[in-house]
Amino acid sequence: MTDLSTTSRKVEIGVPASEVRAEYAKACESISRSVSLPGFRPGRIPSSAIRMRFSKELRSEVLSHLVSHALSHAVKDHNLDVVGEPRIDDQSLDLRDGRPFHFSAEVDIIPSFELKPYFGISLTRRITTVTDKEIDEAIDDERNQHIEFVPIEDRPSATGDIVTIDITGKYVIPDDGPAPSPAESEELKSEDLRVELGAEGVQAEFNENLSGVRPGDIREFRVAYPAEFTSTGLADKTLDFTATVKGVHRKEIPEFNDEFAATLGFDDAAAMRTSVRENLEKAARQRADDRLHEDLISFIIDQHQFEYPQNYLRNRQQESVIAWYRQLISSGRYTQMNLGISEMQVHTKRINRFVERKERASAILMRIASAESIELAENELMNDVTRRAQAARVSVEEMADHLTKNGAISTIANELLGNKVLELLTANAEISVEQISAEEEENIVRAERERMEAEIDAEIAAEHSEAPVAITGEAGDETAVEPAGDQPKTIESGETPSASE
Repeated sequence: MTDLSTTSRKVEIGVPASEVRAEYAKACESISRSVSLPGFRPGRIPSSAIRMRFSKELRSEVLSHLVSHALSHAVKDHNLDVVGEPRIDDQSLDLRDGRPFHFSAEVDIIPSFELKPYFGISLTRRITTVTDKEIDEAIDDERNQHIEFVPIEDRPSATGDIVTIDITGKYVIPDDGPAPSPAESEELKSEDLRVELGAEGVQAEFNENLSGVRPGDIREFRVAYPAEFTSTGLADKTLDFTATVKGVHRKEIPEFNDEFAATLGFDDAAAMRTSVRENLEKAARQRADDRLHEDLISFIIDQHQFEYPQNYLRNRQQESVIAWYRQLISSGRYTQMNLGISEMQVHTKRINRFVERKERASAILMRIASAESIELAENELMNDVTRRAQAARVSVEEMADHLTKNGAISTIANELLGNKVLELLTANAEISVEQISAEEEENIVRAERERMEAEIDAEIAAEHSEAPVAITGEAGDETAVEPAGDQPKTIESGETPSASE
């Protein structure tokens, strides 16, 4: 074994001829059971025919088994804490039946480091006190979720009413302006769009032209959006809209009383209020536990400084950034735009920080698990797979197969084991309890966010980079993205209809 760096090793591995012959024999038997050849019964195909007709498949199967088996033994023999996939030297893969097999591989490792004391850590569990005001607000939220939209038939629409429209919009392109972009050449369309007249953020032109209307009315009007408008596709643009009124309604919010509580399954209003308090207190305790674990993780990371394998870390970070990017694109919340600096860089750095923190914490927790002989019980991993299957509404077998193919099983196992270690450390910590107000909780969260944003801004400034941030996908294409915002069905904060698909 050769030390390439603190975090990487090159391993030379030799496999005796006897093992190569045995693996070829097993592979021939396996392939014989899964293929068919004219003139031979299934499972009775002689090895000579398999070697002649399926030589590539045979070599691939033997190579996969030999490399995986030999490499796992070498890693165990050298007591290496390997992360990521090994890098095999393809030039060394001279595999022939009946001859010794030699190959070399480079692996990324977590270097050895001394575990610092991890029992008796001093922590503060800050629990937010639930107030009557918060209970009232939660009940009001529940009432607002049961709003009834009562049709208005005896008068035209007025401020505070909800006007439901089908709307189309066309960009107004100046004669002396630049050629329209593909997006500007499309017609914007939205059906059953609800506009609350007079609500904060609704464009004045919508308020003006949709006031005094009745179902069946058609209104045509022009909207000139300011340069600072929140939607970049509409900022500094002018559009001509045609709106067909489908309905005019007023919002009717139910009163909080025994009757309303009964519709939600409670005996009376007092029982509902008690339940709301209990739920808020449970949520406050959960947030307190989450913050406590975060503080604990921060402590052990600060206590254990070691060089982390950068090659593996960069791969994990890139995977996470690409996954984030794809999720946003598939959800329709982002459009493909070239931003230059700013948002894409900030989000990328946030993800990179999260991934590095998670990987470092996992490495430390796994070392503690080993030192304390903590292991997963036989059913713990399967219980988690079952929970995931139920959430995804697929069979346990399908979920297990999916996670195995994606290489996620070992990651899940490490997370479950890490949680057991955190429970042990928490149980052995010196924890003081502090009651805080909702305002104090918000200040804690805000301070942490501002600290992280300041650090990220400093990193970006130090890089002196003015180039657009891009993500390279599987095909090597580079695409920067910008948030376009959700496309809601109710205009309450200045939203406008989007281009139809």
